Amino acid sequence: MDNRTLYETAAADPGVTELLGDPPRIHPMGHNPDDPRIYPYVTFYEAAGTRGNLLAGRPTHRQAQIRLDVWAQSQDSMEAVVDALEHALELRGTVQSFGQRRDPETGSFRQTLEVSWITLRTTPPGPP
Repeated sequence: MDNRTLYETAAADPGVTELLGDPPRIHPMGHNPDDPRIYPYVTFYEAAGTRGNLLAGRPTHRQAQIRLDVWAQSQDSMEAVVDALEHALELRGTVQSFGQRRDPETGSFRQTLEVSWITLRTTPPGPP
């Protein structure tokens, strides 16, 4: 899965960069370089994926389920980032929201979004 298109789509939205910086603090899960953490920020990973099925030829696209975790120090900040991400991504994918919770260790607020994301394959379709 090429997550660059999701990142590039989010990074191109002024609402996202206003809240997450430019470049935005959107990192693959487990790879946040900020020490100490700068809030708010987003981590993501690919939870599942499939290739588009065609009756003839090779698949022309992939569909991935990408989970994004929005981390913030307040409920209002978390909700603002969630709204900005939904606005930025919903024209390219289907955004679904999941539950909110607080991290017991850090006290930070967290909301998980799952995005069904379609990416066109770079390899041109050809014969099977």
